Amino acid sequence: MADLSPDNDYFTTISVFRAKPQNQQELYALLREGEEELAGFPGLVSATLHLGEDGERVIGYSQWLDEKDFQAMRGRADRKEHFQQVRGLVESVDLIACRVAYTNDKN
Repeated sequence: MADLSPDNDYFTTISVFRAKPQNQQELYALLREGEEELAGFPGLVSATLHLGEDGERVIGYSQWLDEKDFQAMRGRADRKEHFQQVRGLVESVDLIACRVAYTNDKN
């Protein structure tokens, strides 16, 4: 479960995938499959996917204990095919590395 708190100091990635509208659902399914394959991967805290209302974007949000764990996942040979499949469906990807700095969850 995602835990949005600056107290955790997790390495966080926000990935914005832009695809043609006819590819959004296929991209989502592929990304979801890829996230499910990472269940239990060392250092992965949580992963969520969001569908853009524009019909073009899929946004991934993942939290890692640290950047080293994230880079270890990206460097795995068994992930290369998944990344190639994703690249085949997207027009662009923006990968943003960040840390939670502030939350306002008091409504």
